Amino acid sequence: LGLPAASVESYITIKPAKAVIRTIPPMAGIEFKFNDQIYTSDEDGFVNFQVNMSGSFPLEVLPFDDDLLPPNVTMEFSRWNDNIFTPNRQIYFPRTRPIEAGFVFKYSVDQVFFDSTGALVDPARISAMTIRGIGRTYTFEQAGPIWLPANRLTRRIGERLESQEILYYFREIRIDGANVINQSQQRFRIQPDAVWPINVLLYSAHFSARAAMFNFPIGRGIALTYPDGHTEEFLFDTPNAELEIPSLARGSYSVTIIGGWGSALATPMHLSQDQSIELPMISYLDMAVLTGVPLLFALLLLFIGRPRILLAIRHPS
Repeated sequence: LGLPAASVESYITIKPAKAVIRTIPPMAGIEFKFNDQIYTSDEDGFVNFQVNMSGSFPLEVLPFDDDLLPPNVTMEFSRWNDNIFTPNRQIYFPRTRPIEAGFVFKYSVDQVFFDSTGALVDPARISAMTIRGIGRTYTFEQAGPIWLPANRLTRRIGERLESQEILYYFREIRIDGANVINQSQQRFRIQPDAVWPINVLLYSAHFSARAAMFNFPIGRGIALTYPDGHTEEFLFDTPNAELEIPSLARGSYSVTIIGGWGSALATPMHLSQDQSIELPMISYLDMAVLTGVPLLFALLLLFIGRPRILLAIRHPS
């Protein structure tokens, strides 16, 4: 444009930006590696550092020393507040949102079982347990110490993480193939080394075996088929052909008299409380009476209606 050239010099000072990383839940001693520098969270779970220039930088949660935790507690990294779930990542500065790293704790818990009378139940009888927490279901093949998460992380408005305590409830506990609890009635909050007391539905059954018609004691014992399909034999413990079996799981059974002089069909039984069950058997005496009386009655009718037959029998030619 034919204008004379001009130049201007100016000095610009770039101030370092302050950055903060927050642990959720707040924890001291968590190490982060940012741009090849290592920083450690303070007692409130904060890490403070400075960024001297804009750009993308590597950020990583360093492995935590498990020896610093009690033996009944474990901890693991879960996620960042901006939907990244790996411990190492890239992060851009400057940024307006906070940086939060979320962690999940797991505690070891045990159980103790009681029947309907308050007596202890052997945990070895438990064949399966199903436990429900917020958003997850856990299944175990036996009772005993188990590890469960104590908290879960949720993402709130503004990319803020929140740690929530988890409430657990039992959906199913199986003994001999039957579910022995009412679903969702027994709920627990988790603490390190907690022992959860659990009530299971076990009942007693009193059995007696009797002849169907004459009601006398009969048989040597019973064969009891459990809800899971397996069968056990029990011998009567009195001359009256009676016995009591305690601590049976709530559920459907089948019972048959064994060792009796007669014929016995399987008797179905649904156990939902303490019960007394009388088992019938058709004895050989019952069979004789059932077949003999009608035959005798028929013969009497025959002879009364045709007296010549009776005379012929009494005075054969």
